[in-house]
Amino acid sequence: MRKNQIHPSTTMIFKSHPYIKSTVALTGILVLTFFLLGVFNPTQTLIIKQRIDRPPTVVFATYTNPEMMVRRIKNLLEVELISGEPNEVGSVYEFRVSGKKQNYVITEELTEFIRDQRIAYQLKSEAMTVDAEINFIPENGGTLVVATHHVTGKGDFWKAYFNFFHSLLEKKLKEDYLNLKQLAEEVEIKEKRNNKEDK
Repeated sequence: MRKNQIHPSTTMIFKSHPYIKSTVALTGILVLTFFLLGVFNPTQTLIIKQRIDRPPTVVFATYTNPEMMVRRIKNLLEVELISGEPNEVGSVYEFRVSGKKQNYVITEELTEFIRDQRIAYQLKSEAMTVDAEINFIPENGGTLVVATHHVTGKGDFWKAYFNFFHSLLEKKLKEDYLNLKQLAEEVEIKEKRNNKEDK
């Protein structure tokens, strides 16, 4: 048999099992569709709103506290300031995150900081870039947190990946902001208890 010539048995399999042809064709279409998602919609925009029964001063302080970040964000192991001053525009933080097989690093550059009102930053990793803006809006004695995240994958695969798993990204962010709510309300309660004990 000459090189690159298809073995007769292979041809027979395709002829006797037409569903194999259909399966191969369907797989090809799905793969193509997967990558086209990233081509036509490379950036995912996720907007999360979370009502918290605490004033913006408390919520903002909880959000920007590095120790609270580790408790608030799932799989976050450590936060380290590697450049600039804390809460200063242009400062860079390094986040160490645990993965299924190994830990990885995400860097964050602070792009806006208005105390108790707004914070914005850019996250970068090997897989993505995230531009985020979080607003802390006073609302009936509490705070409405409105977080907008623009997620762009690096390369065709990651663009398609984040597009395909849009709902999982949204679910993860909602969990993080629900944790913020719980932590902020917990902090306020502890502060009140401490003040009573001091008196």
